[in-house]
This record gives sequence, C-alpha cells and structure tokens, in this order.
Amino acid sequence: MDRLSPSAASLSAGHAPLEICANPMLGTYAATVCAIVHDEMFFLPAFLAHYRRLGADRFIVLDDRSTDGTREFLAGQPDVMVIGSGIRYFAQVSYPPETLARIRETRAVRLWRDQLLDQFCVGQWAVVVDPDEFLALPTNLPTFFASLAAEGAEAAWGVMVDMYPERVRDILGRDSVHFRLDDAWFFDARPHLDPRQPRESPPVPRTVYPGSVARLFATWGVLPQGTLVRRIRRRLSGYRYQGASPIHKTPVVLWRPGDWFLNCHVTSKPVAPRVVPIMHFKFTADLGRKIEYALATGGYNQASRSYRLYATLIERMHARDGAFVAGVSRRYRGPRDFTEAGIAL
Repeated sequence: MDRLSPSAASLSAGHAPLEICANPMLGTYAATVCAIVHDEMFFLPAFLAHYRRLGADRFIVLDDRSTDGTREFLAGQPDVMVIGSGIRYFAQVSYPPETLARIRETRAVRLWRDQLLDQFCVGQWAVVVDPDEFLALPTNLPTFFASLAAEGAEAAWGVMVDMYPERVRDILGRDSVHFRLDDAWFFDARPHLDPRQPRESPPVPRTVYPGSVARLFATWGVLPQGTLVRRIRRRLSGYRYQGASPIHKTPVVLWRPGDWFLNCHVTSKPVAPRVVPIMHFKFTADLGRKIEYALATGGYNQASRSYRLYATLIERMHARDGAFVAGVSRRYRGPRDFTEAGIAL
C-alpha cells in the first residue's frame, strides 16, 4: 500500500495517512469525486455512471472494510483510486485542544474527508459526496467549477433533496441488487435553503423548508413537533415541520492548504451563495439493510438516531400501505425541475 502524507499546514497532519490500495492516480485532474463507502454495491454502478456523465475523470473512494465485493469492484475500475485506513468510520479520533476548538466532529469520517483532500486534491476542485448522493447539475462538473471560479468562489452549498418513490411498498420486498436512477422518483417541490440569510458561525444557509423526511416524520408521528407555540411559529414562517437533521452540505470545493472540515456538512472555506441540489436516495430497497447495520453498530451520528427514526417510519407506513407522495410532491424529470421549484439557486 502506498502512502502520501499531508502538508504540515493541515489539521490531518500528525495522523496516520490514508493508504492507496489500488489504482494510484496522483497528479492533477479536471474533476475529482471523493466518497467514503462501506458495502455499497447497491449504489456504486449508478453512482460512478452518473458522475462520469458529469465529466468526472477521477474517483477517490475510501473503502471502510466492505464485505459485499465493493473493494474488488472498485479496484476493477481504471478511473477509481481505492483508499484504505487503519481505523473505522465510527472510531473516535483524539485531537489536541487547539484542534478540538476548530472542529465539531471527532469520528474518523471527518478526519478522512480532510485526509482525502489534503493528500490528493490540494489546489484542485473536488466533489465530496456519499454514494447515495447525486448532484443535479444542468452542466458538467468542469464547466460548473469554471463558473464558480469566475465569481471568485472556491466552494458552493449543496442542499440534500430527499427523493422517494410513490409508496412504501415500492421499496419493500423488491430486488435490491442495484439502484436505478431512471426509476420514478419524486421530491418536495419547495425552496429548501436561503443562502442570502446565513446563520451561525461560520455562516450556513438558513433552512426555509426542512425537506420530505421532516414532512414524513411529522405526518407519521415519528418525531415530536414541539409545543403548540413552536408549531404555530413554524407554520407562520413557512418552515412547517421540525427538522430531522441538517440539509445543507458543502459538496463542491477548491481545496487549499490549511482548509478543513468542521463536520461532515461544513468546511472552513467561505461559500458562494449558490445552492446545488443533491439528490439524496435514502428511500430505496437498500434502506432495510442500512438500518440493520446502523442499529447494530450505533456508529452514525447521535448513535444512529436518524436510522432509528427511519425504522419507525417504515414500520408505521408499511402497516398502512402508506404513500411517500403528497400535495407538495413532484416527479423528477431533470435538473430544471429543481430550478423551477426554487431549490437550485
């Protein structure tokens, strides 16, 4: 296995570097896509095909000890550099106090994001996404990067747009060998983020609609919606539902020495007031397997809290043959749908 150490300016300096396990692809590329995976054969063929269509010429994929053939499959792809680590996704990483003051996440997954970019992407544009996340762009990645650079920007916001089929029966009892992007997928056609009204420090875009997962959790009584006063205030503001988890991310960056991820959603970089839709496919035939793994390991955020909520939701919907679609739903046909809905900005 090959190793390449990060620069001393990086927060990842001092930690064991990631290892190249297959297909070394060092140097400069026009469009790199980075991902962290564990047992993702359900998504990977469609994931790679999607980003190849968008112009990706290098994939850097960290495999967290998959057992379903993921690593072997990736090693057979000539445009995929396979990376390994001596620790696991959910391992807690120790940092000095000065570093802890600059980050919000201590699991290995945050460190890995820094390391992937510090070791292989400094001075280059990169897309950092999970294997169930598909950017919806009206153009290719190099052209999109060039448009950001023309604005003097080095990062863009992404919004997690949760996609879903028509009914819960569509994901239960189906062949779950491979994901199909060309199936009938729906989304909630409302603006989700407003980057012109940032909050927190560093600034993140204000959520104006928390998405279909929050809607479903509220509709099926999975997530408490707070006091009557809070519910009224949300309805008056248009926010409507209690948010289940953050829906903003920074999926597109031009990485510089000394940049870092605060957590899996936010980096240290200033971000352009652009919003790129990230089609997020949780409601698929693979959800049951992921729930089982998440609950068994407890290694995801807040001891896999979101997967416990998903499990309750699917159980309740299944008992009543529930529908994902609602009055706010729209079938996805192409990236223009997100622009017309006010989601892509």
